Amino acid sequence: MPCALACIPYLPQDISEPREQVGTIRARLHGKLLNLDRMLLHSPPFAQGFQFCFAPVNQQRKQISATDPHGQGGDVTPEL
Repeated sequence: MPCALACIPYLPQDISEPREQVGTIRARLHGKLLNLDRMLLHSPPFAQGFQFCFAPVNQQRKQISATDPHGQGGDVTPEL
């Protein structure tokens, strides 16, 4: 079926090569690959660059989530 937009097929969830990039992504996502990762891995250098650029953003997001689990910013006090 033709796509109106560019279509990039997903690589299989059980892909293991390129080992370094797949291993890095799986470590970040607790063993799972997102559909985005499965598309980016068609070009290992592009997947590596994406990881390099967005790993710091993801790390910062995790730190904010850990200190602000309700996503409300600042101190959270329950309403009485």
